[in-house]
Amino acid sequence: MSWTFQLVAFAACALAIGLELGYGAWRRQLGYGWRDSIANVVMFAGSVLFGLVLTLQGVAVHQWLDGHALVALPSHPVLRWLVIFIAVDLAFYWAHRAMHRTNLWWAVHAVHHDSTDFNLLVAIRIGWFSVYLSWVFYLPLALVGISFEATLVARAVSALYQFPQHTRWIPKLGWLEWIVVTPSHHRVHHGHDAAYLDRNFGGMLILWDRLFGTFAEERTAPRFRPDAPTPGVVWSNLVEWTRLGRLMRRARGLDRLTAPFRPPSWEPRARG
Repeated sequence: MSWTFQLVAFAACALAIGLELGYGAWRRQLGYGWRDSIANVVMFAGSVLFGLVLTLQGVAVHQWLDGHALVALPSHPVLRWLVIFIAVDLAFYWAHRAMHRTNLWWAVHAVHHDSTDFNLLVAIRIGWFSVYLSWVFYLPLALVGISFEATLVARAVSALYQFPQHTRWIPKLGWLEWIVVTPSHHRVHHGHDAAYLDRNFGGMLILWDRLFGTFAEERTAPRFRPDAPTPGVVWSNLVEWTRLGRLMRRARGLDRLTAPFRPPSWEPRARG
């Protein structure tokens, strides 16, 4: 992505955070704890630094697959980019769903959900090791003619679209709730209520959740604060890995090998 796009995106996000802070202060519901706010910024900086190094693994494989596409994209630029954005969003849905439904991917994504606040800064609370595992879901796109560069553009636009979803203050948006992901949908996704767990995985389109049975409507205000206090920055990026390690040590036989791909709620069978 060009530096111009990145600077404009940064300025827009900073302005949005300022507006949210001002509105929260006016409502006397600030919603920004200073500890979590600092942690979110540090998390983001760490994810960028790790990403600069770790993304190279995905680049090499994806670019090799670019030369082995099985089909060609439409020649018309508008139709071509429409296909790209839909395909990338579908890949994001499955990547995001795996991050909640398997121990291995949850280990890198749990960081995003362990903040005691829910505000726009939570959008940049990204696990340092998430890029290690997320890129594999985008590799099949190369086989349908979507290059690494096009995937990167679509993912950047998607990330920018998802930023304002992390707010308490935007209400439901009428008929748009049926098509695109809205802040209401994403509040559900971050809710710790039993009815809201593992729901609304979409990035830009809510159609995937409606189609694959993971949709939930915001009927009551979600409870955002986790039951346990937020860990420190480093421990947040390691705590789920240590839990997975304990699970694997307790498991027997094939369970030990499959533990990383089991749901986070899974427990190994008791030793007889």
